[in-house]
Amino acid sequence: MASFRSRWGGEGIHLYEFIIHTARYGSWETGARSPAMTLGELKLRKGSRFLYEYDLNIPWGHEIRLEERQPVKPGAHYPACTSGPPPTASW
Repeated sequence: MASFRSRWGGEGIHLYEFIIHTARYGSWETGARSPAMTLGELKLRKGSRFLYEYDLNIPWGHEIRLEERQPVKPGAHYPACTSGPPPTASW
């Protein structure tokens, strides 16, 4: 999940959580589980959705949907945002 956060920028600056099914992963200050696992380890299916909340003081909630799984391509950067700029681009 760290690679996901790094694609959005601002990692380490604000409290955050991923809410996947009923489990919370994120900043240790929130009491959430460690985000050290990878998205692949979550065994999400195509169409699965989860919530990413960033900057919990004034939360930005983002619903993330897994559109498809593809084989890893050498030199590619993952995860990939398929449309729009990351939210930090509008700060």
